[in-house]
This record gives sequence, structure tokens and C-alpha cells, in this order.
Amino acid sequence: VMLVSIFTQVVYAEEVFSDVDSGNENFEAINALEAAEIVKGYDDGSFKPNQFLNRAELLKMAVMGADSFDYFERGDCFKDVGYQWFASYVCMAKSSWWVDGYGDGYFRPTTEVNKVEALKMFLEAFEVELVSPLNDPFVDVGRDAWFAKYVHSANLMGLLSESGVYHNPGNKMTRGEAAELLYR
Repeated sequence: VMLVSIFTQVVYAEEVFSDVDSGNENFEAINALEAAEIVKGYDDGSFKPNQFLNRAELLKMAVMGADSFDYFERGDCFKDVGYQWFASYVCMAKSSWWVDGYGDGYFRPTTEVNKVEALKMFLEAFEVELVSPLNDPFVDVGRDAWFAKYVHSANLMGLLSESGVYHNPGNKMTRGEAAELLYR
């Protein structure tokens, strides 16, 4: 919401990354997020829009996109989060109640993130008021699933790219898809 004014002021005719041209379905989103300094490419000039994101990378995007980063000097907020590059983002998100990790005390930062995990992280980061569905939001998303309120709320807000009856909640999230979701 806060980023809308930043995004609308940027012209997206120019290719910023070597592997994201104007024909890419996420071209505008990726370029807007790069201009807002939310995402970066790789040293070779690429963005790798089809590469899957892990939980730490997605969480960094959520934190930067929500413009709520508060640097944490400490780590150790989960058994597997010490003082790595992502520790400040993860620990800040945990202290803000955006993420819980798993019941065993781990966050699993290098695990590839799926679509519903990404939705949860983004919607929590932006403090979206969630709406529980009265019916199944999609054929493969039952109204009683833990993530149904995230999928339903995102759908009501026009954030989802799905236009059919399936959401495929367990599919892995790519860098391009995450950029599009955050941009929307």
C-alpha cells in the first residue's frame, strides 16, 4: 500500500536485468521493486525470475517491501538462525509475530517457500486484516485449512494471479512470482 506511490512514479520501459525483458509477465513488478531498492539482481546482471525462493529470501523481500526493517544486532531467534545474512530479517519478523517457525524450534531458512507460506509472510508484514472464508476459496483450498484466510484475503484484494478454480497452494514460489505478489 505504501509502495504504490513509489511504483507509479517509475517508468518501466527500460530493461534493468539481462534476463527480464519487456515480454516477461513480471517485468513491471521486478523493475519497480528494483527501483524501490527492495530486490537486487545477481553480479552477472541477471534476476533469475524463474528461480525458487527460500524462506529467508522471501522474508527479506517482505520486510523490505513493508518498509519496516529494524536492524537486530542479535540472532539466535530460532535454533537454525544464528548470525547469517538473514538473521536480522528473520528475528525482526519473529519479534513482530509475522513468523512462528516450526514446532521444533527451527525456522528452516533455506527451505524453498511455497505459495501459501509466501502469502502469510507478505500479508502479516503488511498487517492486512484477514477475512475467513465462508466457502472454499479454491477447489484445492478448503475453508478450514490454516492458510485459507490468507488465500481468501489475498484473492479479495486482487493480489492473486489465479483466475481458475485451483490455487495450487503447495507450489514453490519463484522470484518473479514473489515480485509480482509484492508489487500487487
